Amino acid sequence: EQERQIREAFDLFDIDGNGTMSMKELAAAMISLGFQTPKDRRGWTDYLANLADADGSGSLSLDEFRSLMMGEMLQSSAGTTEQLATVYAAICALPEARGTASAPDASSGITRRNLRAACEQLSIVLTGGEIDDMIQEADRDCDGSVSKEEFMRILKMSWY
Repeated sequence: EQERQIREAFDLFDIDGNGTMSMKELAAAMISLGFQTPKDRRGWTDYLANLADADGSGSLSLDEFRSLMMGEMLQSSAGTTEQLATVYAAICALPEARGTASAPDASSGITRRNLRAACEQLSIVLTGGEIDDMIQEADRDCDGSVSKEEFMRILKMSWY
């Protein structure tokens, strides 16, 4: 069923019917599928191209689109754990609030403020309640922050 839906979405947004999806067509597909998009859509489509365009052609084949939709790119890429650890450290290193001069500390985990700062940098608009829900969902030990292990667990869960 999921494969059929992915194929239908690909065919629908392969507007010119050439068997590939341009980055413009991909952006339209992602928006219509309900994905949140940042204000800077050009940067966003460049990011998606770097993530999914395995052959560097500037457009996506059905297989590349399928991989993007199913999260297989992240699951199967070598060094995924190391990449996630790098992302985790980068989020922890963000200042906890605009104008805060305190030194970031990855040992305390991702806090609500770190997550808000990350969202702001990516032009992702979330309410305070949505951020609280995200932290609560990932925070298994209920200490108010997301540890590296909790971060890895929640991201890997979302791929399946």
